[in-house]
Amino acid sequence: MKKILIITDKLYPDETGGSCTYAYETAIELQKYIDLDIFTCYPEKTYNNKFFLGKVYREFNKKNPIKTSRFLLKCINDNKYDNIIFHSAYSWFIYYCIKMFIRKNPIQIAIYHGPWHKEAKLKYFSRNEKLKEQIIVPLMKAIEYLYVKDNNKFIFLSNYMKNELININKQLLKKDIKIIPGGVNCEIFKRRFTKEEAKKKLGIENDKFVVFTLRRLEYRMGIQNAIKAISKMESNKKNNTILVVGGKGNYADKLYSISQKHKVNCRFDGFIPDDKVNLYFCAADLFIVPSIDLEGFGLVNLESLAMGVPVLACPQGGMIELGGLFENFYLCDGLKVDDITVELEKMYDLLKGKVCNEKKIKNYSWANISKQIMNYIKKN
Repeated sequence: MKKILIITDKLYPDETGGSCTYAYETAIELQKYIDLDIFTCYPEKTYNNKFFLGKVYREFNKKNPIKTSRFLLKCINDNKYDNIIFHSAYSWFIYYCIKMFIRKNPIQIAIYHGPWHKEAKLKYFSRNEKLKEQIIVPLMKAIEYLYVKDNNKFIFLSNYMKNELININKQLLKKDIKIIPGGVNCEIFKRRFTKEEAKKKLGIENDKFVVFTLRRLEYRMGIQNAIKAISKMESNKKNNTILVVGGKGNYADKLYSISQKHKVNCRFDGFIPDDKVNLYFCAADLFIVPSIDLEGFGLVNLESLAMGVPVLACPQGGMIELGGLFENFYLCDGLKVDDITVELEKMYDLLKGKVCNEKKIKNYSWANISKQIMNYIKKN
């Protein structure tokens, strides 16, 4: 049996987000086929350790990379892994710094979740942290360039993300590449309330058209455009529509100001804990993904479809690839506010009060996705 180490600086539920969930869910499934250990952060957060059959080394310290490198070297030399899977360029870089001291070099597989330096650039820009943008972002991009050079095997969730990395280093074209999409836990994301029950529990009037989004509240997520789009709907539809926004971020105050300015009925419910997410999906008529940049795949799209809630997305990044895969996944014609308004008015007439049945979603179970990853590992 192969012995594999997963190195990730983010793991659900220590942190939330698509890459954290992907690392966690695939590890749970992969351990059915292989001897698997995990090297990750947060020594104090041991709740999810019990779900793994192998060892969980919580010695990844982002503030102390030297100490992290020393422990990682000992871990790898002691266990003599056959493969190492990286879930970020940063987790690979820690390994790269000690690579020359490893006695048995394992086969490296990189799972790429998005352009590290671009996400940082947008974050620093939105915070007006110009010095960090000028110094740290180029260093991150240089690490991503080396990341391509050093690894020969890559898994991408979408062709869009593959092309993003090609733009950083064209050597990727000569590498062993596999596109394996994200997945969904269909046992967790299944309806536990009727739409009427969910609306009542959330204090939403039963006749309202509920548009839901669950995102990091950042400019690139485009929620400001969704608010403006609702404001331009026909008056009777606008007045009967409520946008429910879940999530936190540095753009939250600005989004609230925009909703007030445009007199749109918005609820900003902040971070929604896992045990409440189902309730919000059950109340929703439509899930909206109005991203304007760096939308690589979005596991939340699959989660929404599994819950019987159609998705409306802007044609950006990996969303374009999802557009032709699911019956209840709708794309706007463009990224402009008016493009979103046109589709929202169609959705209002088509979906209000209804629950969809996305038959293809079962093909995207984490069990199926992990089998594809396992087949890729076996090939090497």
